[in-house]
Amino acid sequence: SEEAYALSTKLLRKGMGQNSTLLLLRARCLFNMGNLDDSLKHLRQILQGDPDNKPAFKLLKELRSLSKKKEEADTAYKSRNFEGARDCYSEALELCPADATAYKAKLYFNRGSANAALRDHENVVKDCSSAIELDDEYLKAYMRRAASNLVLGGEPECESAIRDYEKASELAKTEEQERDINKKIRSAQIQLKRAKRKDFYKILGVSLDATDAEIKKAYRKL
Repeated sequence: SEEAYALSTKLLRKGMGQNSTLLLLRARCLFNMGNLDDSLKHLRQILQGDPDNKPAFKLLKELRSLSKKKEEADTAYKSRNFEGARDCYSEALELCPADATAYKAKLYFNRGSANAALRDHENVVKDCSSAIELDDEYLKAYMRRAASNLVLGGEPECESAIRDYEKASELAKTEEQERDINKKIRSAQIQLKRAKRKDFYKILGVSLDATDAEIKKAYRKL
């Protein structure tokens, strides 16, 4: 998509800015690269000059539905309606074309964020894994998956978290970011050592992000 987009940019500079086929190609490239808003702008531009362009109209209709559902999900998340956000991101994923890998990865990550807020860490790991399968340089997805694996807290999960943080360190864009990730690696290594011994949280049968009230309740049941 990036190569095709770069080629279309060269052609535009040669005076082909009104070519609807070229603009449609750019719209598809932009969307496949994860840029929905600019893709919609290109499609509207095509239809202004060529209202009967069926491929552009079809794609515009599909992307509008997707955009609307994503906006619903984002609004729900911002208003702390995390279950609603998770459901809307799931619907958006169903609407998203399979070849739009960058955008689909974002949707998986966003649903993972909603699941994290719901403390559903097993599904956070699944969603972030799906995002990483589509974009193996998705720094935030590695970080989110690592954090949830540490909450799950078993020995294999801690080892997975360390691997994710190490990958994230390779992808870090600034020295400050790299330092922060390296601190997380050291913390995860300490947690891995604890996971190999009997753990207070395991004995109580609560997760590592348990609240004080949940810990007290579990303690009373012993």
